Amino acid sequence: MRRLTVLALVISCLAISFGGVAQASPTTDKSGAFSIEVAANWTVGDPGEDLISVQGPSSIAQWGVTKESADGVNLDQFEKAFIAQARKQMPKFKLISHARTNVNGSAAGVWVYTAVFNKMTLKFKNLVTFRNNIMYNIIFATLPTRFTSDVSCCDSMVKSWKWL
Repeated sequence: MRRLTVLALVISCLAISFGGVAQASPTTDKSGAFSIEVAANWTVGDPGEDLISVQGPSSIAQWGVTKESADGVNLDQFEKAFIAQARKQMPKFKLISHARTNVNGSAAGVWVYTAVFNKMTLKFKNLVTFRNNIMYNIIFATLPTRFTSDVSCCDSMVKSWKWL
């Protein structure tokens, strides 16, 4: 019994030290197309033009989703044009990696890159997927020094994605 009490005390201290166990909360985008689980230490904000806007515990970490008509463009075509377009639109764009994954069964392109905005270098993880002739653009951005610690929440939200 004493061991269990000591173990419970150690677990409680660890939970307090690390901010407790973060419980995810379900959030549905404003168009009703999908839902995600948002970590308790992230804040769902007013999405404005986005479908969902989420801010991380560090005020610079942002995660958002936009959508637009695909106009017949598919993922292969989009991938071919993405890098050229990014270089035109983003100062000091630097591609770090590109891969393919899926978002709840839908093929997606994934790009990790840095770019400069308002004289600040940010690191991005950008996923693009298509469903029902709609392109969903999932963008995560934070400071390069925070990327490794913040990206796991981004990945968790993408993994929790459910089409409705």
